[in-house]
Amino acid sequence: MYNIGFSFQALEEIRSARRQVLEFFVADEEDYAVIFTSGATASIRIVGDGVFSSSRGDSNSLLCYSRESHTSVVGLRQMASKTKVLSKEQLLNGAGDDDGEGRKLVAFPAMSNFCGEKFPVDEIVKTYHDKARIKIQTSPI
Repeated sequence: MYNIGFSFQALEEIRSARRQVLEFFVADEEDYAVIFTSGATASIRIVGDGVFSSSRGDSNSLLCYSRESHTSVVGLRQMASKTKVLSKEQLLNGAGDDDGEGRKLVAFPAMSNFCGEKFPVDEIVKTYHDKARIKIQTSPI
């Protein structure tokens, strides 16, 4: 049996959670959408589809990712025309920015799943600010 009251309550809980996420990131729901997924793999795939779907066949699309990236990020290689694997030092120096025009995605973890090393997320994002179309992090802090 379908309970309309329960369904409405669940919908309101989801809306409330989305508002809380937007408030946490000081983001306006007119400009941003919160999407809940089953995990990192689904989330990364959505981002990859969004960045590279309209650039298929574009010889200038570039994926730059950290050696320590989540394995799902490595799976995005097939979507971009070019890829670069970067060290933490290269990420801090903005490597990959000199590759001309085209869609670029820079992906790196907040923390390495391999060794537990934390990445300086704020510094890396600042380095790529306005240089890459989208920046993502894939591991929890």
